[in-house]
Amino acid sequence: MKKRILLAVLSAAVLALVIFVLLARPAKTRDSLQAGESFEDFIVAVKNASPLTLKDFTGKGSLILAFTDNSAQSKKFLERLESGILSLKEDGRAFMCFLVTRAGAHAVIEEKTSSPPLMYRMPYSRIPAIYSTLSFPLIIHIGKDGHIKLVYSGYSPTMFSDISDSLKDNK
Repeated sequence: MKKRILLAVLSAAVLALVIFVLLARPAKTRDSLQAGESFEDFIVAVKNASPLTLKDFTGKGSLILAFTDNSAQSKKFLERLESGILSLKEDGRAFMCFLVTRAGAHAVIEEKTSSPPLMYRMPYSRIPAIYSTLSFPLIIHIGKDGHIKLVYSGYSPTMFSDISDSLKDNK
């Protein structure tokens, strides 16, 4: 009798642990972003008191989302961002670049390819969980068709040439 009770308690504990692990899993993370998937929309700016989302910019060219923080890799990326964007523009690439910087509990979103650039600040929690990352910078190229073409995590000296290659279809 004691063995059956002990076995039932152990079985219940294992089942509870399995359920807890399954329920405690985080929402989609950076690892689940893959080329060919559709992107998740969120507000990137406010213009004339109207919110603008990523969908408002699809179809006009590619979108580059660059998620950064204050890490050393993000700082290296930011040092090269202006010259990288300029070289991509000079190469005839049609795109807009949104820099999403995590600043504590907030995100500062800057559109880096227009003049004057758009800027917006919001709670970071309002950015879809699919873009959550532990490794910055995170670069996502969204094509004109609204599908992800490239997911690039971390810093590399070749990142802008890789981004340029992914933008080739948008000349």
